[in-house]
Amino acid sequence: MTTAPMSSYGPVTNAGVVTSYLPLNTAWPFSAGCSTQILSDDVPGYSAPSYLYFNDPRYPSVVPQQPTCLPPQISSWWYQTTQVSITTLLGGYTFLCPEAYSTVYSSVGTTTGSVTTTIGCCPTAYSYVSLQSVGTPVQCLSTVVPQDLTFAAAVSANLYTVTSASITATAIIPGVQVNGYIFPTPATTSSTTSTPSTSSNPAGNTSSPSITLSNTGSSGLSTGAKAGIGVGAAGVVIALVALGAAALLLRRKRRAANAAPVNHPEYHEVKREPVEVGRPPMHEMDAPGYNHELRGASNYTHPAAELVS
Repeated sequence: MTTAPMSSYGPVTNAGVVTSYLPLNTAWPFSAGCSTQILSDDVPGYSAPSYLYFNDPRYPSVVPQQPTCLPPQISSWWYQTTQVSITTLLGGYTFLCPEAYSTVYSSVGTTTGSVTTTIGCCPTAYSYVSLQSVGTPVQCLSTVVPQDLTFAAAVSANLYTVTSASITATAIIPGVQVNGYIFPTPATTSSTTSTPSTSSNPAGNTSSPSITLSNTGSSGLSTGAKAGIGVGAAGVVIALVALGAAALLLRRKRRAANAAPVNHPEYHEVKREPVEVGRPPMHEMDAPGYNHELRGASNYTHPAAELVS
């Protein structure tokens, strides 16, 4: 049996129960011959009446040279071993019914603060009754008129053969449902990139941005006179600054020579222990607030298409 891929969503732990999700990201293609895959649940040696089921995931594994009409995820989901602490559901961030199925149920609910969509699928042309849990094939039903019907039946525990039987009265044949969940895609954090401002200068102008000075009045001087005065004033200022700096250095030098030596305290390195920053507490995510009780095929109590020996 092909191993079913795991969904990118989950697993989710809630109240000690670990729930894994199997994805149905694409609609499984329909193949010729899928409309006749009917399997009997009759087991030799048991006195319980036998019933027929359409699209049982086991069919291509027990009858050779038959098309695979359902993805391996559905087989793993339908025939999972019932456990108290582990369960498997269908779904993830996307969920698509197989091509041979139709969406018959859709419900949007809030789970742990996020929106969760429940999807129910039935084989096309089958009547939808009500949403059922895995292993209980009474969600999708089809009426069969009296006829000779071909199906796969067990000869022993691990050996099946294709046979036929007469249905003498109108009967009901259940079809295996496909149900799952769609969870919201996690919000992606968009990074903000700072873009430098674009200058309005022409492309060929590589000069630095200009600084605009406000002119509060006219001095009556020409541009050349203003430039000459500016340069002369700048030279005077620089000379005065240089003289002041030299005088200050000489004064400090004399004070340092006459002052008594000062004993500074020794430098001691202060060691700090690293402070551990605790992580925020982890919170478990609740599974969808729906009934996910796992029921085996033995819980099926709705008679359908009983075969006449």
